[in-house]
Amino acid sequence: MKTIITTLLLLMSLSIQADLKDWERKDRILWYSYLTLNVIDTGQTFDLIDKQRDIGYIHRKNLIETNPILGRNPGKKELLVLKAFTTTAAYYILDKNPKHRTLTLGIMNGLYINTVYGNHEIGLRVNINF
Repeated sequence: MKTIITTLLLLMSLSIQADLKDWERKDRILWYSYLTLNVIDTGQTFDLIDKQRDIGYIHRKNLIETNPILGRNPGKKELLVLKAFTTTAAYYILDKNPKHRTLTLGIMNGLYINTVYGNHEIGLRVNINF
């Protein structure tokens, strides 16, 4: 989990911070909501990966990754690379298209809320240890 948080914080610490302050307040809130949901989804996917490799969970047929890019049995490194790429790409696309930013972020958050809820319903959890 520390790796996830560190990765996303590093992404945000790039030149993103300078441009993000120029966004409207509601867009910044939606962006940080998107990042939070992204971190939760990543933690849930880490839980999925751990459970896929745990003999006690092998009988559960619903423990498969449904992201077509990652495949059914992803690795944690592949997941982090994909999350870093998609988060960075999403930021730059949103930054260049302020006219549609609020609507796009609303849709992105809605999709992530659905994903996080679905993951929770099949028993995937996020544990944060400091």
